[in-house]
Amino acid sequence: MLNQFKLVLLRYKPIAFWSFTTTMVLTIITAEIIYVLITKLFLIAILGYAIYSTTTNGEVVKKLNIASVSFKWASLLFLIDSVITLGYLLILKEFK
Repeated sequence: MLNQFKLVLLRYKPIAFWSFTTTMVLTIITAEIIYVLITKLFLIAILGYAIYSTTTNGEVVKKLNIASVSFKWASLLFLIDSVITLGYLLILKEFK
């Protein structure tokens, strides 16, 4: 189980910068936790659609190295990202 968790974190590392940037932009627009999480879930759905629709071209899959990400792993990545986002937003709300 620990090796699987390490694999998930390795998959999350290339996407972490874009996720944090998205969180910061969404925080500027609205700091409501539910809106940020729903927007990020929507963006993950768009990314998933882009991955599955470009399997013949493979540009997105090769650039992000996410060809073998299944629904289970994508869900786990979203949960990890949600926890990080919640922590960030809760800390930010304390200082407002």
